Amino acid sequence: MGHDCHPQRTGQPLTAPAATVPADGPRRVRVWLGEHAFINYPAADASKAAWFEGAMRNQFRSCRITNDPDPDPGPEPMPGPTPAVLAGSAT
Repeated sequence: MGHDCHPQRTGQPLTAPAATVPADGPRRVRVWLGEHAFINYPAADASKAAWFEGAMRNQFRSCRITNDPDPDPGPEPMPGPTPAVLAGSAT
């Protein structure tokens, strides 16, 4: 059985209703595969979040995409080697 990310099959809305989305402030855009967010983008303001959301909707047409207020706007660390390891200075 394969995974899909069709919002009509999950019964979940694509985005929050416009009345509940603040006009400005930090946002977090996520692209979902079922109950798992496989893209998690912190945006500094609503215009950057809207741009990224639009780009993700074009790229992942059948996935659920959310654009929500972010009460903790700090970026999440990316997995992988640290910058020191990449620079060759790690011990």
